[in-house]
Amino acid sequence: MKKAIAKSAVALATFVLLSGCQATTSTGVVFPNASTSYENLPLETLQAEFEGMGFTNVKTSETANKLGMSHDGEVIGFDIDGSSEFDEGAEFSPDAALTIECYGPYVTPVTISQSSDIHKQYIKNYRGMNAASFGYTSLGGDRRDYYGNATIKLVFVTPDGEVADFTDEEVLKDYIVYDQNIEPNTEMNIAFETDDDGEEYEHLEAWTGFDEIVLDIKKIGEEDGEPIAMTPISQGDKYNRYVGDFVGRNLGNFGYTSWGGDRRFYVGGGNIKLNIITEDGSFVDPEDYDSLNNYVVTSQSVAPNTPVTVTFGTDGNGKEYDNLGRASIDAIDVNVKRVG
Repeated sequence: MKKAIAKSAVALATFVLLSGCQATTSTGVVFPNASTSYENLPLETLQAEFEGMGFTNVKTSETANKLGMSHDGEVIGFDIDGSSEFDEGAEFSPDAALTIECYGPYVTPVTISQSSDIHKQYIKNYRGMNAASFGYTSLGGDRRDYYGNATIKLVFVTPDGEVADFTDEEVLKDYIVYDQNIEPNTEMNIAFETDDDGEEYEHLEAWTGFDEIVLDIKKIGEEDGEPIAMTPISQGDKYNRYVGDFVGRNLGNFGYTSWGGDRRFYVGGGNIKLNIITEDGSFVDPEDYDSLNNYVVTSQSVAPNTPVTVTFGTDGNGKEYDNLGRASIDAIDVNVKRVG
């Protein structure tokens, strides 16, 4: 897949000539021409050519297109079981992994503001990016991304509500981001915890303006899905937060299970209980992650972006805690159905 293929028009006769000459043996597909003979074919023609030869595992891989609309769908190269160059007579198994790499839809460049202020950062543009190319997996198992000296949780949402091991970068390499709920270049405020003398810890955030960034992802080569959980969420501060959009999200891919066995969702330094309601009334154990992964949210009792007030207790010196808050909403009902 390292060989670049320039875009050009190809006569239909070329396609007929190539497809009419291939041979299939009892064990594999034999190429009647060297790999260079398949350069410059349009994507649709190349797909039809390979499938007509007898290959059964033809896939496409999209690369973010930042070049312009004229490059949408342009073939970059192809790869058969790791080979991008071969001679006439090369033979491959019909079920060999054959991947055609091409440019995806044009991604409009977004200029992200830069800030040297640790209390102010700007949301990145994730659209068109491979899901493994940013962020990291925390010790707690969340996928997170750095914003200056702070971090924020990333939540991946698939079109069908399925959930995979999104802590595994090898799994993430199969996905590309097609939408995000917070627009790129949105300013985000950040506050840091302080010591007893009021001095800030520069790498220990007390809160960020958003609890999470929701990213809609699809498998490479698939069409964009419908926007899921994309309600814009207002930015909050320590005392004022906003309910997230849960509809369409896999139950096991947001929130957390508390020590008490409840499923809960963070709102800044506070949290809200999630009451799980199934279609048939069956019980979902919040401590059984395999069970949680079988459900997708269909509705929620409190609308996304509803304001939530968070109040905090104080220590013996009257100093407020940063992360032991009580939310003004105790619980949210989430109706769920089985995935698929």
